Amino acid sequence: MRPTCVAAALAAAACLLPETVSAVDGTFGFVDPKIQIRSQALANISGSAFQIDGLVTQQNASINPNQIIQICSTASGTADKSDADTTKGSFSSAVLTLTILNVITGGTTVDFPPTTVTLPCKYKAVVKKGGALISTRLACDVGENMNQFPGLTADQLDSITTAFKSRKTTRLNPKSGKLRFTLNGVPTPQGETPMEPCPTGAPPPPPP
Repeated sequence: MRPTCVAAALAAAACLLPETVSAVDGTFGFVDPKIQIRSQALANISGSAFQIDGLVTQQNASINPNQIIQICSTASGTADKSDADTTKGSFSSAVLTLTILNVITGGTTVDFPPTTVTLPCKYKAVVKKGGALISTRLACDVGENMNQFPGLTADQLDSITTAFKSRKTTRLNPKSGKLRFTLNGVPTPQGETPMEPCPTGAPPPPPP
C-alpha cells in the first residue's frame, strides 16, 4: 500500500455535509491503529444528536496499483446513550458513497464517479472515554454484483474484489454484495488530517 496514493485519493474526494454543533460534546476523528487512514471514522456529537461517518480506502495493488476504491458511509439520529464518557448509537440505514479513482503522476482521474445510495444497514457506533476511542460495526447488502451501484463494469467489479480480498476489518464481497466494515479506532495522529464528512455524491445513473 502506497500512503501517497491513499492521501492523494482522500484529498481528491471532496466532502460536503452540513456542520453540526459539537458534546461529549465534540467532533472526533479516528483511524484504525493498524491500517491507519485506510479505515477512518468521524463522530459528531451534540447532546443526544449523533452522526457517524466512516471512510474505507483500499488499493487494487494486484491488477492496477494506481487504482483506489473508496466507500464512505454516513448515519445519523438520536444517540441511545450520551453522557460525558460514552455516546452510543444504533442505526437501521446508512448512506453509502462509492468512488473509484486512478492516482497517477500529475493528477487523479475518476474511474467511477461518487455514487450515493441509501440502504437498510446495521450501523452501530460507540464513542468511549470522552472521545478517546471508537468502535463501529457496519453491515450492509449492496446487492448481487453490487447492483445497488448501477453502472459498475465487470472490470471494476474484479478490481473491487481484488482490493478487498482477504481483508480482516474491511470485508466486501462484490459477488454476494455482503459488506462488513469494523473499526476499533484511536484518535487521528498528529500530522494526519482527520476525515471530513462523507460527500453527498451523485444519484446512481439509470440502468442501461
